[in-house]
Amino acid sequence: MKKLFDPDSPILRFLTQAAELAWLNILWVVCSLPVFTLGASTAALCTAVRNMIRESGHWNSAAFFRAFRDNFKKSTLLWLILLAALALLGADVYILRALFPEQLFWLVLPGVCFALWLMVFIWAFPLTATFENTLWNTIKNAVLLSVGYLPRTLLMAVIHLLPVILFAALGQFMMKKANQKILQNGGL
Repeated sequence: MKKLFDPDSPILRFLTQAAELAWLNILWVVCSLPVFTLGASTAALCTAVRNMIRESGHWNSAAFFRAFRDNFKKSTLLWLILLAALALLGADVYILRALFPEQLFWLVLPGVCFALWLMVFIWAFPLTATFENTLWNTIKNAVLLSVGYLPRTLLMAVIHLLPVILFAALGQFMMKKANQKILQNGGL
């Protein structure tokens, strides 16, 4: 029992890292609230996690904010480019659905473009946080890495999209339950 509460015990190391990761996620969410800073906060998160892995768990909030400040200009510009591309994809989907409301085939090309966008997004910010490079070389390297490590990239894409899909499914489930309850009670 005494070994259970030893700071070097595997259980306490795991719990400490889980708490640190939770705190890092809170910092990331707070720093991403103004949407234009999402790139800088993502690069800072990548730096902090990399430091946790390499330095056996040593990091602090000041290191997160230092990485946020150091990567702010480049990662914010990268995020704004990616956000503009995502907005363009959204506009394409909106226009195609308006022009061809019954043909979902026209949504295949924007879907493929979104998959490519997500693959670049997954690799771009860790690259920005790790290497000094130009913006366009970072994007090029993100494309090359996403294709070169396609199975790993697809797994990371699933991990990125899973919370969004679950949130949407849960929202629809909750709306269905709320509508059933309203109908059972005789309306609003």
